[in-house]
Amino acid sequence: QNNRQRMENAACLFELLKDSKVCKPAYARLSDITSGPLFFPIYTPDRKRFNAEVGRPNGISAPGLWPIEDPIQTVDSDVDFIYHHVSCLPCSQDYTVEDMKRMADIINSWDISWDESV
Repeated sequence: QNNRQRMENAACLFELLKDSKVCKPAYARLSDITSGPLFFPIYTPDRKRFNAEVGRPNGISAPGLWPIEDPIQTVDSDVDFIYHHVSCLPCSQDYTVEDMKRMADIINSWDISWDESV
């Protein structure tokens, strides 16, 4: 039951965000989602700006994957990109497909385009 709800939620987010101008699912294909995730990772133009302008004001908890405690520490370009661009949308069994649609509508109405800041 829980896994099924998470899969439905993730599939809904994938379909509603795959052609978005403001974010991109981290999954290339829906079939890449093989078990019910608790979070749906997305690439955003700017993770901190996304959370400040879209997430928090709309009650969407979209954490990054990990903090970089020391900005001087050496990270490679892939890690740096993930840190600055990946947010994770909640899609656990605590949410419904309607919640996913509301989240996607809010995200897709954000006034920024992917090409604007990447």
